Amino acid sequence: AFAVSSYYCGVAGAMLLNLYLNSAETLAFGINVSFDVLFMVIIGGLASIMGSFLGAGFIVLTPIFLVNFLPAMGLQVDTAMQKHIELMLFGGLMIFFLIVEPHGFARLWQLGKEKLRALLADAADRPLDDLCARVVSEVDRYQSHLLADDVTVLALRRLS
Repeated sequence: AFAVSSYYCGVAGAMLLNLYLNSAETLAFGINVSFDVLFMVIIGGLASIMGSFLGAGFIVLTPIFLVNFLPAMGLQVDTAMQKHIELMLFGGLMIFFLIVEPHGFARLWQLGKEKLRALLADAADRPLDDLCARVVSEVDRYQSHLLADDVTVLALRRLS
């Protein structure tokens, strides 16, 4: 498993240098990149592939969200302050997930799916509640009015 993961990391690094950066520089792999990868894994969830994807999405999309959301709320924040807010958010989430939920976003995703499935299964097993019964009765009443109107129209046509 270690050899396979090392192979994939090597291929990913080669692709990053060749396709994204177009050059091999030592500055491209600084300590910040290592911390970002560590944050991705911890926030996404330890020992899960789905968690790594969720963590990577969160780490990549959070700066974009902060750049667009704060000015939309009317807060004029400079770039350095946005970076500090981002680091505080990542640090707080790392502490939260390490203490409370070590499986990170992956476990929250799994719990959400289970709750939704249980809710849908429960809704399928229940009889119609009052709202649905009222909707059905209103539709029936509307159809009966239409039928009565049709009968009235037919009777009026026969009389004329």
